Amino acid sequence: MARENYVHLVGRIIEIEAINDISDIITLEVVRRNGKRDFPRVVIYESFKKCKDCSVNDFVFIKGIMASRGKRQIIECDICGETRVIEGFETVVNAIDLVKLSENLDFQDLKEISNQVFILGVVCRKVKYRKLASGVSNAQYQLAINRKLHVYEENDKKSDYVFITSLSNQADEDFKRLDVGSQCFINGGIQNRKIVREIRCDNCSSIIKLSEQATEICTYNVEYLNNCKF
Repeated sequence: MARENYVHLVGRIIEIEAINDISDIITLEVVRRNGKRDFPRVVIYESFKKCKDCSVNDFVFIKGIMASRGKRQIIECDICGETRVIEGFETVVNAIDLVKLSENLDFQDLKEISNQVFILGVVCRKVKYRKLASGVSNAQYQLAINRKLHVYEENDKKSDYVFITSLSNQADEDFKRLDVGSQCFINGGIQNRKIVREIRCDNCSSIIKLSEQATEICTYNVEYLNNCKF
């Protein structure tokens, strides 16, 4: 089966977080073609941990793959103090290579190369279509992507699941052409947005608000392949 999953990022390190003995996570500031800034989280595994010589505010080039992974959070109720473990998942970039750049760069000059994603996958959730308050069309769906490259620490992971969002005419076409099982190739960029989940406390039934960062691919272009509606 054909596989493609490639991420190309050029940006500035905002944060370096040591997760465990085998991986670090860096938060990178990048820019999309429209000038909007995004902040993808990049996992650097021990098998090619090249961020040891990097510092916050350094500019770097990162080659990687889009990846989904489990995420566990502990939340506490403000009313009764009860704690609860929330299981979920997050979308990150698994780094394949990282190069520290020798000089600071101007984001205005990076818009075409700072944030690029190329993925081939199969739609695994029905396309959701709506009109935004501005009147612009929006389509959202999820792709299942077969792993093309494996890191030693996740060698048993065979696929990843990434959310896609498209706007305007591209959203209209996605809604018309795609269904569960459709294969498509996407050229896009990573987009971050803040979401708030409301979770009911098991102990006192109060509502706990959990702020999270959603990461998805905003499309530049979509090529419709097998099992699409033509």
